[in-house]
Amino acid sequence: MKTFILNFLFGKTLAAVKDLGEYRLNHFMVMLGRAFGPDNIIHFSELTGQQQTALLYRVPVLRGNHTDWLKPFQWVPRTLNCYVGAPGEMIEGTAPSTKPIPPRGTYFVARGYVAFTFSNGLHVRAGWRWDDIDDYLNLSFSVKMV
Repeated sequence: MKTFILNFLFGKTLAAVKDLGEYRLNHFMVMLGRAFGPDNIIHFSELTGQQQTALLYRVPVLRGNHTDWLKPFQWVPRTLNCYVGAPGEMIEGTAPSTKPIPPRGTYFVARGYVAFTFSNGLHVRAGWRWDDIDDYLNLSFSVKMV
């Protein structure tokens, strides 16, 4: 019953969000990045056509949807939470670097991002995560065991 109710609520809410359209959703993500993200980041939708093409060529995974997300969210294009620019510098933390997943028992806080990995392996992050392999930022909220 709980799953039914959650799916129903997610379905109704996400249908309304999806109905906003790509332009409004991108605009919302631009404003969100400006308000809370690292300094000088640029949302995918703000890039020129040539810059978008170059990024999609360099990072092919951005061409698809978030099939790795929960079912009600899998329609979201990966470009919706994609930003370019530099990650925020570490403000506070015990991690040796700002890798996306800090080692067990460490954490770091940067402008627009916080990541904790507890000693038991529970990893919690929120904000603009730097993809250190493909060199872009994505807005990410995650709780998982590592």
